Amino acid sequence: MDLKSVKEFFKPTRTKILIFIAVLSITAISFIIQYIYSFIQYEIYRIIFDILIMLVIFIETPAIILIYYFYYTGFPEIFIILSLSSLIVWPYIFSCIFVYIYEKPNKTKRIKEFLKPTINKIIFFSIFLIFFWIIPFPYGTAQLFGFYSPIIAYILSCLIADNPKRNITIVIIVLLSIYFFIPGYISAVFKPYVYTSSRFELEIREFVENCKDYCTENSSLRYCTEYFGKDIPVSRVDWNENGEYNELINLSIIRQWNVCEDRIYCFHIIPCERFGENPIEGCANQLCQVGHIKYGNKSLDSRFIFDDWKITPTQDIECNISINSIPDEFNWYKINFPENVCEKYINETE
Repeated sequence: MDLKSVKEFFKPTRTKILIFIAVLSITAISFIIQYIYSFIQYEIYRIIFDILIMLVIFIETPAIILIYYFYYTGFPEIFIILSLSSLIVWPYIFSCIFVYIYEKPNKTKRIKEFLKPTINKIIFFSIFLIFFWIIPFPYGTAQLFGFYSPIIAYILSCLIADNPKRNITIVIIVLLSIYFFIPGYISAVFKPYVYTSSRFELEIREFVENCKDYCTENSSLRYCTEYFGKDIPVSRVDWNENGEYNELINLSIIRQWNVCEDRIYCFHIIPCERFGENPIEGCANQLCQVGHIKYGNKSLDSRFIFDDWKITPTQDIECNISINSIPDEFNWYKINFPENVCEKYINETE
């Protein structure tokens, strides 16, 4: 391909720009969905949104891999920031490739011939589907590509039927990627809001260390307000790594409580002497004192905890139902943060 051909390939056209805008729009919508996902109540909407997110991931895979490479290989922050531009650059390259294939008659004819069903392709397709059924995709791959398994099976069958000797290597590489290579980084890259495997261990270790530091900061109440995953737009946490996000789990590190995975606070997992034997109660007390200094009204002091500090048991609709079904005497939130929480602590200090 000479320089003239390269210029022609990247030359903006109406079709390329429309495809580019469409891909960017879908990508933007998928990011917005990440913010509201935990608030979506109906499962059918979640399925639709999951499919949309998978479509974006499918299109933006090269960009995501590039970002992942710079982020996890110790490159300076400027390279990481620059790599984010690939989320915009790649959609335009994608539109150029799409138009190039579509507008070249010989290319289109070749693709149609490649995908045209034949007896051999149908046989291989059935074999791959049975193979995927007997040996399911690993969890990390299935979360994103399980929906595409028939498509993957058909493309592999087309490759085998087209030229078995030449394409068998490609098929083997694809299968190895699906079962061994992809799952290792999908959990860290394609699902950045779900903490699993090695990344989970790193994140939890960092959270624990931060909580210990917050405990020693006598002029700060961050120990009382920080929770795991607070630094991400929507916390979809799989604390016990069972494949379920933001579910109700049992923690018995300091005391035995049932907590939602998206709101595991420092006071749930790290003892802190300055907040007493029950650090949750100690935090409620100290937050009320700060609120009383600011408002001087016990009712407003309580609202200060919920509105300003946003202390809540969860933001997930399903887990909210689960935790509210727990009897009040066993519910960490209802015991320590009732509606008029500051009535108790302000009375004791006045």
